[in-house]
Amino acid sequence: MRGRCSRKLGVLAKAGLLLWVLWLGYILLAGSSFPSSSTVEEEEDEEGRNVRAKQRSLDEAAADGQLARPFYNKPAPDSNALGEWGRATHLNLSPEEKKLEQDSVERYAINIYVSDKISLHRHIQDHRMNE
Repeated sequence: MRGRCSRKLGVLAKAGLLLWVLWLGYILLAGSSFPSSSTVEEEEDEEGRNVRAKQRSLDEAAADGQLARPFYNKPAPDSNALGEWGRATHLNLSPEEKKLEQDSVERYAINIYVSDKISLHRHIQDHRMNE
């Protein structure tokens, strides 16, 4: 009975030591991989604005209960665009394009060729009930 308990304690001690070493390694790596606060303040994004200032303005807007303005301004809806307002898309394709379309359907079980032609930023109808 004592032999089994001492073996279990030995295994638990080794597991605890391993967890402690992993935790210590994580702390050391996490501290070295993240930039210090002084370097974050000096960083600037591609538009030339200070990243820290932008974060502060987002935090202030959230504190006021207002939503921050999105970074991407969606263009006005184009009724002739492919897939706009959730309409089905049918293309008049050349024989080479038709072959590419069939190959994508056979390979992925979805029409990737037409899917790539449809904008990710298209508008869809809102079918929710009015409150």
